[in-house]
Amino acid sequence: MIGLYGCTEPTSTYEYRKEPVVSATLLAGQAVDTLWLSWSGQVDQYYTRANLAITGALVIVSESGGAFADTLSYDVHFPGRYYSASPSKKILPTHTYDLYIRTPAPDVRVITAQTSVPDTFSITNATLRSGDTVRYDLSAPVNTFSWTPSNNFSTYLPTIASLDPHPSLIPKAFYRDTNSTNFKRPDLVVYRIGLPKEQTSTELPWVFLNYFGRTRFDVFAVDENCADFLKQWNALQGGELKEIRYKLNGGIGVFCSKAQAKNGFEVVLKK
Repeated sequence: MIGLYGCTEPTSTYEYRKEPVVSATLLAGQAVDTLWLSWSGQVDQYYTRANLAITGALVIVSESGGAFADTLSYDVHFPGRYYSASPSKKILPTHTYDLYIRTPAPDVRVITAQTSVPDTFSITNATLRSGDTVRYDLSAPVNTFSWTPSNNFSTYLPTIASLDPHPSLIPKAFYRDTNSTNFKRPDLVVYRIGLPKEQTSTELPWVFLNYFGRTRFDVFAVDENCADFLKQWNALQGGELKEIRYKLNGGIGVFCSKAQAKNGFEVVLKK
C-alpha cells in the first residue's frame, strides 16, 4: 500500500545540465587577482576543477561607461584561473564594472554580469591593538572594534583569519571528537554574515576564535551580489537544498566586489 499510495507526486529522471561556473571577487584598489572558470560537474561523479576547467576563454572586466578594460590572462599552472597581467589596472571604489566571458568552440557560451564596488573605509577603534599578545580566556570580557561608514555597499563582513600555515586548534566542546575520522576542522577564516547596514561596530566573543597563533582581524564592505550569495549559501546549510539565485546571465556562480577597511590588525593568541 505504501508503494501504491505513498507517493502521489510525479517523478522525473535527473538530467545533468552543463553550465559554465564563475567565481570572482573584485577588491577595491587592486588589480583583478583571480577569476575561476569551469564547467559544472555531475552529482554522481568525482569533481575536480582540473578536469572541468575552461581554457581559452575570452574574459574581459571593463568599467561601465568608462575607458577601463582588462582582458584577463589564463594561468597555465592553475587550471581554470584567469588573472590580470596589468597591475596598473586597479579596481576603483564606487565604480561599476561589467564582466564578459565567451567560452571557446565547440561549446560557445556567453556570460555577463555587473558589480558596483563599495567605497573605502577604516577601522577606527578596537580593544585589541596590532602586535598585541593575548591569552585565550572565555571568562574575559569580549573584544570590540568599530569602523567608519562605507558607501555603495550591501553589508559588512567582519573576518577573523589565521595566518599560520598549520595552526593549532583551540579545543571546544562543540567540536565533538576531534580525533574521529569524520571531524572537520573549522575554516581558517571565520566571518559574520548580515550585519545591518547602519551597524559600524561588532563584538568579538572569544568563542569565535578557532586557532592559537597569529590571527588577523579585518572588516569588508561587500556588494549585493556577494551578500545575497553568502546569505543563500548559509541558509542551505540547515534546510532543504534549493537552487541558489545567481546574478549572472548565461552561467552560474558569483561575480562580486568588496572593499577592505584600512587599519586591519594582527595579534598573537596564546594558550
